[in-house]
Amino acid sequence: MIALAVPFVVAGFLVARQAFMPPEWQAGLDRYVAHRAASLGEEITVQRVERARKPWKFSRDMSGSVFGDGLYFRPDYTFDGEYVGGSGRRPLPFPPEEVWCVLLERASEEPGAGEATYSVVFVALHQDLYTADWVLHEVVDDLPAAALTESLAALECDVGLEWLSE
Repeated sequence: MIALAVPFVVAGFLVARQAFMPPEWQAGLDRYVAHRAASLGEEITVQRVERARKPWKFSRDMSGSVFGDGLYFRPDYTFDGEYVGGSGRRPLPFPPEEVWCVLLERASEEPGAGEATYSVVFVALHQDLYTADWVLHEVVDDLPAAALTESLAALECDVGLEWLSE
């Protein structure tokens, strides 16, 4: 009787453990946010996360710097900010299978330093026949607000755009 119960107890433990673990993409986002906050001397908080309803609309021109830890695809940086330049790796296949749009709020850690600023990053699952990796795409540095609005609308990703008009 005990021998029959052991597999059920183990399976129950594994299911419960998985239910309380953050999604795989969130660990990379958390490391990216911690690195960026430390390197910029700012407090960065995730304000909103929205899954894109049309991830196939995400294209290379929506992506600036790419962060990731996979050994197969070619990011520019690790999630911890180490420059790797993609040497010896395969380019990311587009479009990604899944995209999460993330609204970040940046505030200086110095008292009275001014108002918070906002930015958007994309966490995407890129996959080919052999492997899949989660990477984080920063938005192109000089992307106009109208182009960002169009990109988010194309992806059907509502992260709240009130901050764009500020």
